[in-house]
Amino acid sequence: MLASTPWKTTDALDQNGNHVALDNPAVSNFVGWAYFKGDGTFTMFNLNDTPKMHGDWTVAPDGSSRWIAAKNDAGAVLFTRVVPIVQLDKHAFTYRVTPNAADPGVYFDIVHTPTNHAEPGTDDRGPGAHGTQGNQGEGGYHHNNGNQH
Repeated sequence: MLASTPWKTTDALDQNGNHVALDNPAVSNFVGWAYFKGDGTFTMFNLNDTPKMHGDWTVAPDGSSRWIAAKNDAGAVLFTRVVPIVQLDKHAFTYRVTPNAADPGVYFDIVHTPTNHAEPGTDDRGPGAHGTQGNQGEGGYHHNNGNQH
């Protein structure tokens, strides 16, 4: 499901369900365009189409979390991040970030929705282009090399 369409960050909610401005320092690092590819790689861009990061990704077999490894241009891992998935279906991809692991009661849900925005630097508008969404089935994940994506 994650690789079925490009994604745009469209909202952020705090632990009380209140909307948080996307330029708020608590969430701004998570805002942008995301392109998860079926081969287990991803690219992300800021909303002004400047490069943000790229690397590898996967979704846990039970759909509970997403893992990314951001890499530099030489392929070395810069950091890894695992986030719990709140929602992943044809309507939204929402994950949770907790700024302070010692206080899990304070968190932000980062909401992404499908988009037709072309991946910067490519002519490819992805499988979600022109309003069509590939694999609209609920809960299905793309399989790659034995890992679910």
